[in-house]
Amino acid sequence: MVKANNHNGNASAAQLIDINVIFEIYDETGADIINFALGAFKREASKYPSQLVMAMSEQDQAETRRLFHSLKTMAAMVGISSLAELCAELEQLDLSSDDFPAKYQAFLTLWLAVCNELEQYLGY
Repeated sequence: MVKANNHNGNASAAQLIDINVIFEIYDETGADIINFALGAFKREASKYPSQLVMAMSEQDQAETRRLFHSLKTMAAMVGISSLAELCAELEQLDLSSDDFPAKYQAFLTLWLAVCNELEQYLGY
C-alpha cells in the first residue's frame, strides 16, 4: 500500500520510479493506480532475472534479447526509465560482447535498487 509521504520532494536519494508516468499512461491519479501498476510490474518483472540467467547460461541470444525487450517495455510503462534504458542497451548487445558483463552487472545493481524502491511504495 502506498504511504502518503513516500517519495515526496524530501527524498534523500534519487527516485527511480516516476509515478507521473503511471498517472499519464493510466489517465488516473492516486494510491490505487500506483498500487495496481507497480504491483503488476513487481509480479511480472520479478520472474525475469532468473529467466535471464537461464537464457544467458544457455547462450540463447534471441531469448536474452526478448527478455530484455519485454522488461524494457514494462519498466517504461511504470516510469522506471533508467531500467528501461539499460535494458534497451542490453537488448542490443551480443552475449559475447566485451561490454556485456559490465552492463549486466549494472543491470543487477539497478534491479536491486528498483526492488527496494518498489518495496517502499508497496510495503512488500
